[in-house]
Amino acid sequence: MKNSDLLSEFVSVYMSAIKNLEKLISQPANPYGASFEQWLIMAAVSQSEEPLTMTEIAKDRGVTKGAIAR
Repeated sequence: MKNSDLLSEFVSVYMSAIKNLEKLISQPANPYGASFEQWLIMAAVSQSEEPLTMTEIAKDRGVTKGAIAR
């Protein structure tokens, strides 16, 4: 098996595992129409001792402010 074949197979297995893990982690939030990422943001806001800005949340989560607003 060539390196490129091994890499391709690794990427396929990795993406499948990540996708299934994301589904599993998101299950508790699904009845509320929220994703795991949304739950993490709400948890950060509720547990913060000081008000958080959208900029702080976006920076902490590694996403844009627009993604936080949605």
